[in-house]
Amino acid sequence: MHTHPSPAQSPTPTSESPSGERRLLLAVDAPSLLHRHHHARAHTDLRDRHGRPAWALHGMLRQILEAIDLFAPDALIFGLDDRVTSQRERFYPSYKAGRAAKDATLVDQLDRAGALLDALGFLTLTPPGLEADDVNASAAAWAVEHDWRCVLITSDRDSFAHISEHTQVLRLINGGISASPLLNPARLQALYGVAAHHYLDFAALRGDASDNLPGVPGIGEKTAPLLLSQMGSMQAVWADIDHCGGANLVATLDSYCEEHGLRRIGSTLLKRLTAPGARERYQFNLAIMSGRTDLDLGLTPDVPGSRGLLPLDHDRVARVVDFLGVGSTTALALRVLTEPPASAPEPEPEPERIVVAGMCVRDERGQLLVVRKASSQLFQLPGGKLEPGETPLAAGLRETREEVGLELTGVQELGCFEAPAANEPGAIVESTIFTASTSGTPVAAAEIAEARWIDPASPDVALAPLLELRVLPALLADAVG
Repeated sequence: MHTHPSPAQSPTPTSESPSGERRLLLAVDAPSLLHRHHHARAHTDLRDRHGRPAWALHGMLRQILEAIDLFAPDALIFGLDDRVTSQRERFYPSYKAGRAAKDATLVDQLDRAGALLDALGFLTLTPPGLEADDVNASAAAWAVEHDWRCVLITSDRDSFAHISEHTQVLRLINGGISASPLLNPARLQALYGVAAHHYLDFAALRGDASDNLPGVPGIGEKTAPLLLSQMGSMQAVWADIDHCGGANLVATLDSYCEEHGLRRIGSTLLKRLTAPGARERYQFNLAIMSGRTDLDLGLTPDVPGSRGLLPLDHDRVARVVDFLGVGSTTALALRVLTEPPASAPEPEPEPERIVVAGMCVRDERGQLLVVRKASSQLFQLPGGKLEPGETPLAAGLRETREEVGLELTGVQELGCFEAPAANEPGAIVESTIFTASTSGTPVAAAEIAEARWIDPASPDVALAPLLELRVLPALLADAVG
């Protein structure tokens, strides 16, 4: 295991690469990758040369190699969870309570991940009592302090709070690195309806069921972004409540609602925010969710041969990766990790991006609702573009009502997906997709020429690329899982 130099010993790294661009730090949430690949690859039952389960380790390593190949980072670090002690559990004993017990094969691979990464020569950090999320938070802060760029690789939404002009988040979804959205402040706002600097407040209001953190009752994914965008911050909200009884909050929200033809919600939100325990719940969630930004990462990128830099030792990489027993991965690792890193290629012009929300609506038989616009021969999901200030969920529900007259129940987020646009040549459509149910009958309206139910496992109509290539595979995989 490596040791960290003290801050006084760490030279200040230069911020520019030879090309003149700000240098790039890649920070990887290793447990997040392991969890995803454990579930996605368990059917392979891949074992290492000692017969131990290795499918999650192999999937993690393969995805890491693809990311390094894509981003050509100047430095990289892997965050790991302390699996023995937890400061958050000591503070809140019910933290993450209710999660199913981890499969023994996943536990085994989580326990071995750090040793595998260390053996390859990577820089890893397991902060005592903390999590990989805290390493990501400190990596983002390090990038700001040293004027670097940073990409955080994770499937965890908590990292959205660290998005800035310095830091982007590659949020892993079904389909791998190439299908996963790379979120900067503008794309986060477009896809989720939340400004990056509001995300931590948004999460604290909404809560996080996966961590057993209830939100503020009555403040959810629709109302929290509106509250924050109109009031500027929760500090401003609480100050208005404390000093003016919430008068400015009510006036500001009601004015917005009137301007946009919405029902007034100012008094309702004020009542919810001043209900017993509401402020305490927000503050409690904020304390749990806030990542540590002051960890010593041990990065000395201007010291040749120090941890966190490439290339790695050829023989070492060959020996360690070969132990997993997948020849193609060994070859990829040797090319990506042991050859001098190439400069990242000149970026191609960004294609036009169309941001939408889509609804996977199922009936009692499990059939999937698809619609066809009058201007197209391809069927797609109900949904459409977001209006200013609208969240993806609100847009998806509104568009479904307008297009087919349906009210939906059991709505859950499936993920964010992108694919070539069906009707705009050269453009990319980015969509937040939700699953939902209905017992109603769709009636085509607005620009919809036809609405029909299909079997998602064997569609009998021509589908738009996003639905055919991205959403259906994820929907079917989600059903199997």
